[in-house]
Amino acid sequence: MSKKLLLASVACLLALSFILTPSWGAEKVSFATHFKRNPHYGLPAWAAMDQGYWRQMGLDPEWITFDSATTMARAIVAGHIDTGTNGLIALIRAVSSGVPQITVGDTGITTQFYFWVLADSRLKKPQDLKGAKIGVTRFGGDSHAFAQAVVKTLGMEGQVKFLSMGGGTNQMAGLRSGAIDISNLSNFTMAALKARGIVREYLALEEHLPKGLSTQILFARKDFLKSKPEVVRRINAGYFKGADFIMKNKGWAIRKIKEGVLSKYNDEAARAAYPLLRYEGKGKIDIVKVRSVRKFLIDFGILAKDKTAPLEAYYAKEYAK
Repeated sequence: MSKKLLLASVACLLALSFILTPSWGAEKVSFATHFKRNPHYGLPAWAAMDQGYWRQMGLDPEWITFDSATTMARAIVAGHIDTGTNGLIALIRAVSSGVPQITVGDTGITTQFYFWVLADSRLKKPQDLKGAKIGVTRFGGDSHAFAQAVVKTLGMEGQVKFLSMGGGTNQMAGLRSGAIDISNLSNFTMAALKARGIVREYLALEEHLPKGLSTQILFARKDFLKSKPEVVRRINAGYFKGADFIMKNKGWAIRKIKEGVLSKYNDEAARAAYPLLRYEGKGKIDIVKVRSVRKFLIDFGILAKDKTAPLEAYYAKEYAK
């Protein structure tokens, strides 16, 4: 090989390395998953990391997972989280209490929540709820709001006890140990225990509540969105590219569900959980959903009307349809 050809080859390799490795000088950003026990929320971020989508967009992401949205809210206030996932209910409650986050996308995930009990529980009918201890992830999150609303709908306010378990893992452990009678979690989160015959559905919350409340969204810290709107757009794009990858690569998704970084599933549970994955829509915020969730929180007495912010405080208008 001639000297000129050798130098040209080296130059091409160096140029290619810069193209394939955009993390050199890439924008650092922290992305949070609000509830790691449900892989539905975190798998797109995992795919975006694993497949290099965010790196290809010139980002150097740090992915951080939490066991509850209210724990994540503290990290947002402290400035440790730039963007991430959240439940729309949790975001509205957090923003109303001063947490500086705002919705920048709809993930297309609609979660089905249930009251779960042990397989041999005495609880069979709705009226059996009286006197029960209901575990929620943390006070202020989606599961707490849903539990409060269902109890009110069934006319059993003051006849049950709510317990903040500190996280999804603790909530599941509390149910198995008998510390609580009911665990309020999603179908995906409990898929592994259901597959093993340990738990069963007691009440489907959707049968007792208005539809469309469990919307999962993408958020950004308000000051981060203001200073780096283009970075937020790239984060969103990488997340949805990860979601597309998951729906087209069943084997990859099942392997990741089984690996247990987000949660622990055996092969049977992982295969049963995969069909529950849905990422419908490509990010635009539906203002009707935001308005409906805000109204639900007020109508059910979960959030006082005079404590709520104007509707526009909960979403970035440039991301809405």
